[in-house]
Amino acid sequence: MGLCAIRTQGGALRADPGLLYVTPSGLGVKMVDKITLKPGMKVLFTGDSITDCGRGLVHRLGTGYVRNIAQSLQGKYPKLNISIENTGAGGNTTRDLLRRWVVDCIDVRPDVLSILIGVNDLWRSHGEPELLSMAVFPEEFEANYRLMLGRVREAFDCQIILVEPFMFCINTDNAMFAKLWLYRDAVAGLAKEYGAVLLGLQAMIDTEIVGTDVRQWSDDFVHPSDQAHRWIADKWLGKVTIEE
Repeated sequence: MGLCAIRTQGGALRADPGLLYVTPSGLGVKMVDKITLKPGMKVLFTGDSITDCGRGLVHRLGTGYVRNIAQSLQGKYPKLNISIENTGAGGNTTRDLLRRWVVDCIDVRPDVLSILIGVNDLWRSHGEPELLSMAVFPEEFEANYRLMLGRVREAFDCQIILVEPFMFCINTDNAMFAKLWLYRDAVAGLAKEYGAVLLGLQAMIDTEIVGTDVRQWSDDFVHPSDQAHRWIADKWLGKVTIEE
């Protein structure tokens, strides 16, 4: 599903920023660019190891971008009194996340839901042959993701921010990196479809890493360094409006 060619079923195709997007069900969803945080809200981050980042070992929120966001918000806006939860799980694909969706998302009933998932879905198809059965190809990735978002919309009202999967890679010949756009485009389309905020990091990463040592950002193209986690947190916070 691309940015300019989003499938609908019986609905017109609208992909212009700020306009009303018509979902596959034919329902109009207002496209949004930022989430709004208000006092007492609950924010849930979920996804794979990038979100997990050792949660429960050193700190309940892990040591990555989630904790950075929490520290920034709680330090700058103590009167917000927001609650932040992390249910990221290392190694997860959308298939795994879908299996635990009720317990780790629906039952939490957040006011704001932030999802970062997809790189493992892609990686499983580029790793060892025995991992191929665990690969989640773009069509299933999109379907799994849509099921999760649909279940949220049916269960309760919340703001959603979707973080596209990304890689810290400058090698355009990298086979995995060459397929990443398929997963990024699916997330972009779903953000429009479900009225979610999209945080597109890859284009910014492509610009930021030019002229730098890529190892400053990641040792394996995927898992962010401490510096990169702080950078991700800053970009996430850039999608937030505060109402105290």
